Amino acid sequence: TRDLTGTATVMPTAPDVIITEVYGGGGNSGATLKNDFIELYNTTESPVNISGWSVQYYSATGDGKSTNVTVMAQGSIIPPKSHFLIQQAAGSGGTVDLFEPDAIGTIAMSGTGAKVILYTTNVDQTITDDITSISGNSNFKDYVPYGASTPVWGSAMAATTNSTSATRKKSSGIYVYTQNIGNDFE
Repeated sequence: TRDLTGTATVMPTAPDVIITEVYGGGGNSGATLKNDFIELYNTTESPVNISGWSVQYYSATGDGKSTNVTVMAQGSIIPPKSHFLIQQAAGSGGTVDLFEPDAIGTIAMSGTGAKVILYTTNVDQTITDDITSISGNSNFKDYVPYGASTPVWGSAMAATTNSTSATRKKSSGIYVYTQNIGNDFE
């Protein structure tokens, strides 16, 4: 693509596995679903073995070492161009169960704002309020800050609610991946 000055713009290449949806309102007042969840997607034409990978959760302004980690069990494989559903904590509300999850964690996620990071390690990672502490980590795959979360990756995304999720946009049937959360998610 080209910008208005005619200069070519290079779009980042999506990693083999990306986060496509984050929902933290599960079981909260006004929620339909009983559980929070994180959905991953294999962007490739080959299976991806995510055994030992982890999703790590931080509050909207939290930093330091994560204490909220879900590790993918041995044998966790995402087929080509397929999703992988990670069920998280349930609240006391909601009336609808998730589809059968591929993995189950216990993280009680915020319905309005937090950070979810996908890493290729099961070791708790440490972050700061500098985006390079996340994106510069050799185990890093993807990052979704929703609501008033810091650090921001590109531009900020609006807050979610107990009845809405942070969902990656699609363009021509392909998930948008620009490393700008405000552009990539709705």
